[in-house]
Amino acid sequence: MKKVYLILSLLAAVCGGSKAQEKDSIDVSQFVVTYDYAVKTMMGRNDSAFVDSCQIALLVGKRHTMQMERSKYVFAILGDRSVQNEAIESSVHNYPTIWTNVPDGEMTTREFFAPKMFRIEEPMEAQKWTLTDDTLTITGYACKTASCEYGGRKWKVWFTEEIPSTAGPWKLHGLPGLIVKATDADGIHTFCLSSLEQKAVTMTARSYPTDLREKRDKFIKQRNKILCDKRYIKNPSYYLPADVVTIEIQTSPGVYFSFVQAEGGINISLCIPSGENVRYYQPLELK
Repeated sequence: MKKVYLILSLLAAVCGGSKAQEKDSIDVSQFVVTYDYAVKTMMGRNDSAFVDSCQIALLVGKRHTMQMERSKYVFAILGDRSVQNEAIESSVHNYPTIWTNVPDGEMTTREFFAPKMFRIEEPMEAQKWTLTDDTLTITGYACKTASCEYGGRKWKVWFTEEIPSTAGPWKLHGLPGLIVKATDADGIHTFCLSSLEQKAVTMTARSYPTDLREKRDKFIKQRNKILCDKRYIKNPSYYLPADVVTIEIQTSPGVYFSFVQAEGGINISLCIPSGENVRYYQPLELK
């Protein structure tokens, strides 16, 4: 595998120009929520306990929501080139881009699973929530609690009616107030509101001809089987076909990523961790 010791400017391809954003516009956000997202896992190099963390940006509009890892939002949506390497390195979190009500009445997820980008559409049905009497104040908001089971995990969330929105982090939604905090019963995944800003940002839902459309259940089963395999820790590209070309680059001192060469060149979306960056994969959805 070839190592390239320089920082490549590969992100421009995913941003598109202002004309492309205009063309693919679906809504304008009324406010933008930032969540701290933490995952309890282990580092592959020594099997030591490790809490992986990043921030998630949730854009809430009148009819749609859109969310992604925050550094990708800052780079691709806001156009801040200073976070280029951070956006590249965020690939280790395996966090997808998610839209609600795209298309109408459905939820669309765009997620990279090397060597392809997948696009999954599923009915936008709210989880079957059970409300409880517990209350808690989180980041200044009076919150109520609710629980549900989704994707093979049991979730407990805190939501606030002070923010009249049914939105929430990841695919959790459908309560009479914004979800402020969410954690699964095993304590592996935790989302907690970090900030909320009233901000008008154009929300886009661009469809790429190279995206592979797949049914949700089939995608989850295939992804979890491969990424949860012990071979992934030693070699994250172990399952890739022999003719797939990967190029290892250094984004910052000691931090490497392998880019999968796709048709038409190298795409930032097609990026997998390399070397000491590999974490044990902890899927949000078990089924």
